This record gives sequence, structure tokens and C-alpha cells, in this order.
Amino acid sequence: MRNVIIFYPGFAHRGGGVMRHVDHFRQSLDKMGIGNKLFSLDNAPVPFCFMPRLLRIVINLVFPPWGAWAQEALVTRMFQGWYYWKRNGRSYDGVVFESIYAAFKTKQPSLIMLHALLSDNVQDDVKSGQSLSLFRKKEKQIFIKQYEHHEIITVSERYKQWIVESLDLPQNISLNVVNLGIDTEPFRIFPPKRKGNDSGPVRLLACPGFFNARKNTCFLLELVDYLLEKKIDFQLHLAGAGGQEQRLKSLVLEKKMSNCVKFLGRVQPNDIPKLMSTYHILLHPSLKESFSYTLLEAKFANLITLASKDLEIPDDFIDYPLDLRVEDWGKTIQKIIKTQQLTINNQIFFEKYNSNIMTTQILKKLDLEIVKSKHQDVPISS
Repeated sequence: MRNVIIFYPGFAHRGGGVMRHVDHFRQSLDKMGIGNKLFSLDNAPVPFCFMPRLLRIVINLVFPPWGAWAQEALVTRMFQGWYYWKRNGRSYDGVVFESIYAAFKTKQPSLIMLHALLSDNVQDDVKSGQSLSLFRKKEKQIFIKQYEHHEIITVSERYKQWIVESLDLPQNISLNVVNLGIDTEPFRIFPPKRKGNDSGPVRLLACPGFFNARKNTCFLLELVDYLLEKKIDFQLHLAGAGGQEQRLKSLVLEKKMSNCVKFLGRVQPNDIPKLMSTYHILLHPSLKESFSYTLLEAKFANLITLASKDLEIPDDFIDYPLDLRVEDWGKTIQKIIKTQQLTINNQIFFEKYNSNIMTTQILKKLDLEIVKSKHQDVPISS
């Protein structure tokens, strides 16, 4: 049996978009008969578990946002490479790094899944435009160095173009794309419940996962003010935890929005299809995205999607790409309610963003040959 190891630079149990990819990837590997192991900070000795995060906090106090780089590029790479790979690396036939910063040299075929640059996720740490500019220059150096040893894959064509332009990459660097995918079957088991001619409230859902500055959840509370002023009958539910959660809850109480805004807490991935099937519209006012599992799952659940304009994600994820103006979002919701709009996704969408297709493409890049059988793609030794 062939074996693949996946290196993730954070705690797997905390979830997040990258871990969603890892989970779907591993499920498909299991179905295809490929052995696999995930190695994350959950595997670290207890004292070491908190060292990367502690280092990030300390460095950011003096040199923000460089703590983020130190956390992944120094400590996590040292731990994964020295602590585990030096002793166990020979057991694997292919290596997938879920971070460009924590990757290290291997003799086996390897690739890096570039879900996002760190500079996309340091809004809470950046103190000046100059510090962010220097940070991006360092990212370019890391990118070029890692390209010498690994194939680098990103997750959407739009994000690929943004990376090339943002980092001003040399023309000789080739960045490939593999569309991320999910197990689509749960969305067939739970058919979506749509808003028909009933007189109940329109059900709005937002799934920031983690309430950080990039997710821009405060914008939704401004939208709530607008909808209340226009006397729209609605319920807004927020799925996520951490970060700015307590601040948001305080604002909801202060603005007396508790009757129409509810916090769901962290939702387990397996519960998302059933959860989404009970809503009408997904709201996604994020400031930056390279690929959004939330929007993808909303489309599989036949929700109408409203999202920030100019995100670097596939165009077919968003029904209404909007500027971040509260009035635009409010009027769009009013229009949807008035017209009783529905969305139905065809089979092509299910096939395009299927986790089995994603996994097959990744395995080919790791030189694990795929042959077609009558029933499924079957990996064999190359």
C-alpha cells in the first residue's frame, strides 16, 4: 500500500478552512486505498504545543506581524522536520504540506497546498502599511526558495493571479491550481428547505468560523440595523467562536438585537449540511478569501449567497458579489424576499468541486498513478 503524509502547521482539533480540505482529502484517500497520516501540533509533546503560539505573541508585541512568520516558518517547521520526519520519513511515498512556510526538503515527491498567504491573515497584527510591505517581500523570498524543492499548488484561478501579481513573481515560476472539493453525498441526503410562500422570517446564516478581523462580522450588525429600520422579518444566525466573539455579543445586547441575532457556537463539519438546509441566504462579508468552503457548501445546499465583491474565489460560488455598503446588501435581501428567488445547482457543479476529483489530481502530482476502473479511480504504484 502506498502512504501519504500530510503536514499541517496548526492544531487539527481547532478546525478551520485548511483542516476542512485535509479532512475531505483523507476521506477520499481512504476510499481509494491509500494509506495516510496527518501530522499537526496535536502530535507535539505537551510543552511544545503552545510554544509556536507563545512565540508569535511575544514577537508581535515588538515586531508585528512577524510573529506569524516565526510561528510557522521557524518553530513548526523545526518540530515537524526534525522531531518527526528525520525518524519516520522513509515510511511515506508522498508528502503534502498545508503551508508554504513550514515545508522542508524531502527525497519523496512532495507538493505544497497554498491556501492563503500569511499576509492575508494578519489584519489583527499589522500596525502599518510599511510592515506589511516588508512582510510581503519576505513571503516572495520564501515562495521562490520553496519552489526550488516542491511543486506549489493553490486553490483557485483568481487567487493564483492575485498571488502572482501581489508578490510580483518571476515569469519562470509556474503556479498550478487544483480546485478544492468536498464529499457531496451529505448534501443529497439533506435536501434544502426553501422559503416558499410562507409568512415566516427569512433565515440568514453567516459562518465565519473564527470571529477575526478578516471575517468582518461587525459589518453584519450594521446590516441588522438597516433591516430592522426597514421592518424586514428576519433571523440572523452566526456560526463560529473565538476572536471578537465577546465583543460581538456585547454589541448585540447593547443594540437590543437579541430577538433577531443568535450565536450558534462552533459547528462541527458533519453538521453543516443539515444546518444549512434550514436557511435561505448565506452572508459572507469577508475582507479576504482564496477559497471559501462556507460559500461552496452553501451552494451545494442551494442557499442564495451574498459575498464581498472582488474576493479571489471561484465566480460560481457567489450569486451576488457586492461592495461593502450596508444599503446594497439590505436592498439585495429585500429583492430576494420579494421575488422568492431560489437557486438550483446542476450536476456539473457537484462534479467540479468533488473531493474524489481533487484527490485524484493531487495524487497524480505526487507520481501516484491513477487508473480508471468501472467503479472509481484506483491509485496504483507508479
